[in-house]
Amino acid sequence: MKLSVIIPTLNRYKTLNHLIEQLDNLGNRIEEIIIIDSTDEENRKIIYPASKLRYFTTNHKNGLFQRYAGYVVAKSEWLLFLDNDMELIGDAFLSEFEQLASRENISGIAFRIQDKHPNTSLASIPKHLIFTKKSSFKSFLSWFTGYSKLPPGKLGFCGNRGKQPQDRQNTEWLSGGAFAAKKEYLFYNFNFQLFNLFEKKLGMGEDVLFGYGLSKKGDLVYSDKLLFYHNDQKDSAYSTDHFAYSRRVIFSRLHLSMEKARLDGTNLIWPKLFYHWFVFWRLVGLFFNFIIDPSVTRKKLLLGGLKGWGLIFTFKYPDPILNKEYWQKEAKLI
Repeated sequence: MKLSVIIPTLNRYKTLNHLIEQLDNLGNRIEEIIIIDSTDEENRKIIYPASKLRYFTTNHKNGLFQRYAGYVVAKSEWLLFLDNDMELIGDAFLSEFEQLASRENISGIAFRIQDKHPNTSLASIPKHLIFTKKSSFKSFLSWFTGYSKLPPGKLGFCGNRGKQPQDRQNTEWLSGGAFAAKKEYLFYNFNFQLFNLFEKKLGMGEDVLFGYGLSKKGDLVYSDKLLFYHNDQKDSAYSTDHFAYSRRVIFSRLHLSMEKARLDGTNLIWPKLFYHWFVFWRLVGLFFNFIIDPSVTRKKLLLGGLKGWGLIFTFKYPDPILNKEYWQKEAKLI
């Protein structure tokens, strides 16, 4: 059972080359290592010369499109998607993959990921100051404001999810840093509107939708074995700009909710109402955090959140011009 490994990258080569070297050392079970690089030409650097390397470039600085382009050119039945700052821990990955991928009716595998160090890009985002300690009132407040506790492995609206279940149980979501999927199921019934949102720097949570889509086609299984480290370089394109990060987070929650409802075949009115209730209270929290402890970062998070919410009122779902054919054509041109 062979794997095509797909790694999107942008302006990050040190951890990428280390990861390619690790994958190359796994032997013949890795059929190909596909790199989709959106770095500007003048900033591109030498890639580790793995024997199975297939290297492509694109002008689209669009992580979702880069994953899709890798999916289009991949040869294997199974695809392994990795972020460019992942690290393999030892050599146990292949045996774990083979045991799970051989199961009947399996569609994908969600792998456990652990930060290699606490000094990550997201660590620069200040924490909420109100009700930080656990209490019955905090639990009630979370439920009241749309952050209810979900059963293990379950996905709710606005990207809310329960903790991953016990080892090798079914789940409805995965983390994008490291997951495997059967190629035939990955982009089945996928809404290409999200490609356009990523191009506008408004898309987020594609990994959640990958996982939920896979769970609709078969068993998405969670592996609790620690096989990957996330070696964050504090240069994430998602979170270094706090205004853009908050705008993207707030805006993307509606699309996530609508997509869950669409995949469930349910009415789209309730996810819209839930979204606005959820976001209102998130913005209230950002406002009071800024009032209690004013800072430039908290101000950017609040203003970015307000901007993201404001954009929703001109957002059309589903978009009448999805450009699916455009993205399919672009992927074939890399």
